[in-house]
Amino acid sequence: SALQALLNYTLSDARGTNSLPSSASGAMNVTGIKPTTVIPLLYDQTHRGSVNLDYRFAKDDGGPILENFGLNFLFTFNSGHRFTKSKAPGLAQQDASTGGILFDRDSRSRAPLEPINSSVTPWNFNLDLRLDKSLMVAGINFNVYVYVQNVLNTENVTNVYFATGNAYEDGFLLSSDGQAVVQTLGTRFEDLYRVINLDNRQHNWRLNGFDLFGTPRQIRFGIKTEI
Repeated sequence: SALQALLNYTLSDARGTNSLPSSASGAMNVTGIKPTTVIPLLYDQTHRGSVNLDYRFAKDDGGPILENFGLNFLFTFNSGHRFTKSKAPGLAQQDASTGGILFDRDSRSRAPLEPINSSVTPWNFNLDLRLDKSLMVAGINFNVYVYVQNVLNTENVTNVYFATGNAYEDGFLLSSDGQAVVQTLGTRFEDLYRVINLDNRQHNWRLNGFDLFGTPRQIRFGIKTEI
């Protein structure tokens, strides 16, 4: 049997005048002035790393049960990414069903509450587990495995609402626009909004195409073979 360990760590400080090639295209078209202020970039991630532990039994090692058996743990972490807390002037051309994230995807309708990209999303921690055993059947080598992603079922926040800086409250129902809509449509609208948008984040899925949380626990079973 043998134990192998692999550690990786990256320390970075990503800064520039724009996070994306077209970030300042609108301002440049209007003013003709190129951005010169250096800011943290959206994908700046100060700390990122992993620890990989792999323990294996070789052939004729550990008896018939543990022979050719392997156990692998992969622990990964990162310190989140940059974003800017912002506020919106109002519903503008959108409807109340997406009120909490209107300006998350359109910078024209939001105003920053702080220097650009000065806030950071929460740290993420994840642990994966893989168990496998190699078998020889009729002269063919099979590898049977169980792969568990996010063993601890950690709820990792990968993105946040710009208005609140968290992934659990988008701020719409607490705003003057939200209160006005609730007064008009009643508390049933508020209840539906909470279930659909806050609890299940369907407005974010529909407009942005991604979730605010990482992948929950997943368990996979499989067999590999080499002929």
